[in-house]
Amino acid sequence: MTVGSGSLANEEKSVREVHVFGPLEGDPGRTDFQPAVVTWSRTDDGRINLALCGPFGEHVAVESDVFTALLFLRAELENSRWQLLVNAARCDAWGPTEQHPCDVDQVRLFPDLAGPPAPEPVDALDVFTDVGDRGTLVTEQMLWREEWAGLVKPGKMNWTEYDRSMRKIRAELKREAAEAAAQVPELTNTEPVLVLGKSPEDPQRRQVQEAVAEWGRRAGGGVHLRLRGPFGQFDEQGPDLFTPLQQVRRAMLQEGWAVLVNAALFGAWGGTPQHPCGIAHVRIYPSLTGPPLPEQLDVLGTPPGRLQDAHWSPVGEQTAWHHEWAGTTPPGRLTWTEFKRKLREEKNQEKSSGVGGTGSGS
Repeated sequence: MTVGSGSLANEEKSVREVHVFGPLEGDPGRTDFQPAVVTWSRTDDGRINLALCGPFGEHVAVESDVFTALLFLRAELENSRWQLLVNAARCDAWGPTEQHPCDVDQVRLFPDLAGPPAPEPVDALDVFTDVGDRGTLVTEQMLWREEWAGLVKPGKMNWTEYDRSMRKIRAELKREAAEAAAQVPELTNTEPVLVLGKSPEDPQRRQVQEAVAEWGRRAGGGVHLRLRGPFGQFDEQGPDLFTPLQQVRRAMLQEGWAVLVNAALFGAWGGTPQHPCGIAHVRIYPSLTGPPLPEQLDVLGTPPGRLQDAHWSPVGEQTAWHHEWAGTTPPGRLTWTEFKRKLREEKNQEKSSGVGGTGSGS
């Protein structure tokens, strides 16, 4: 890998907003989906100069194609517990080869270990719709590729063995979670909620569906939350209803589901010493320099109006916004304003050049 800015053949760049999964600002023990930006362009010798900018800073690589550049950057970031959530990171994805060519910013999917790739390549930087249990780690991708290509060395673990061991671990974790869920207080409050996820008729399509939220107060303080629906069941606990809902939303988003409630609106936050609110309520912070709106909203309530018009956001974006509002953004990290300014500048540069990537934006 060559690290650096490279010698650009021209100023034409492709800029894409993507999502990464990793430690939250100010709370590295917790992880969430957060925004990042991929920028790439060609060098004089035809290679790809690619930069990935996000909560972890900026990482740059110069390689033969987008897939290979991302492969190296992903390996670097995984050491700091960050994952990139695009097609190029799928376990069964691989970049251009002589046997199976594709554009420099595309990848081919090899869904069957004993068969050819899918007939049509896909955009390397598009968000994948579903990878099931196959994963997005570089190690998993390499194991899959080696087994598919018949390159596994004697005595070395292959994908099939790795997958078998991981399934055993996941089954044990589910069993432990089920046992823990059985030791919960009486969930005296029940509310219907709306969720967005895979359609039961067509898993490639997402649609709004119904779910049930149940919660109750714990004897030692705080609350226990349970969310049941077409996605299964999630249980979490915390000092108030907003906190365990954040944890549930993170876990559900990993499986392609979103919870459409007031607490998932951009700018929503739970009670603080300056602006307290009820144990089952949130406040909306519409400005980085002013107080929250005076009215308190039900954490599990559905916002009025059309759902598609509401300003939804991942927990990571809410956290970055609130950190900047409170002046608690960790040193060395981009504030919400700095990150969005950088994104706008990159997009304006792309727009002025009149050139973009071959795929649709994420």
